[in-house]
Amino acid sequence: MSKSLTLPWLHEYFIDVAETHGGDLLSVPVHSAAKKVQIIKARLVCFSRQSFKLICDPTRDGEDNWIWAHVSDREYIVPVRFSKEAMKVYRQHPVYGSLSISSFKTAIISMKDFRPMFARVPNPGMGMSSSGHLVLEVCTFNVLGSTGASMLGSPKGIETGSDIYLWVQGLREGNGGGNVLKLRKQAENSADGSSSSQPAHTQAMEVLTYGRRQRSSSPDGTPEPKPPCPAQRPRKSKVNPVKAHQRRWRIRTEPPPESWDGVKNVEHVHEPSSPCNPAAPEKKRDPPGTPPKRT
Repeated sequence: MSKSLTLPWLHEYFIDVAETHGGDLLSVPVHSAAKKVQIIKARLVCFSRQSFKLICDPTRDGEDNWIWAHVSDREYIVPVRFSKEAMKVYRQHPVYGSLSISSFKTAIISMKDFRPMFARVPNPGMGMSSSGHLVLEVCTFNVLGSTGASMLGSPKGIETGSDIYLWVQGLREGNGGGNVLKLRKQAENSADGSSSSQPAHTQAMEVLTYGRRQRSSSPDGTPEPKPPCPAQRPRKSKVNPVKAHQRRWRIRTEPPPESWDGVKNVEHVHEPSSPCNPAAPEKKRDPPGTPPKRT
């Protein structure tokens, strides 16, 4: 039976509660999965709801009493409070129902339907504790055996852990102090998210794209898209628009060379005639470029 406590779970459970819910323990859902622990204190303490007094005689665990005990997961110890419903189900057990819980010294029990709470715990013969402590309120449990066996491991108080101690101090201070581990977890997650957004160092690979090899640094080997070309500004023109306009409308002082060819081939020029000016006899003109004749 001692092999059933090979995996401690109390510390991990409370750390998960602290990082998820912080100081809002009322929002913690009931843990429905069964967990195994060992009762390490035979002297249970009952708190009567009728007389509102501590009863150190565990044989008087009536239906109107809350039964307190300390249990261990082989590594840590935590106080538990068995609810009225848990005691009612226990008394209906065909084998253990007629026995007091105090008779199961160092027994292994299986408990489920529990949730954490932060409350004062009873001190036998000294009333209630002055400050709050972490407690598990158990609604269902079952005795498995190993009654009278030695204590397993060397368990210590659950609040001795550094993170749990920091959380408990915040719960006692109030004003949001119980969120210390929750805020720390959120800060770690945000830091991890910012680092993961940066491109990770991946192994470069070559892939065949459009008949040629292209180097890719993506994990799946897909080619990376080419970056867009930067916008280019229009270059300034070195041509003076005024001079270009003048060249298009350049004034010629002489006809073009091809016009001279037509003029050279003309031998006679006829002057136009009119009714008042009869046609004059044709004059023979010298071709252009002929020096004038001396008279």
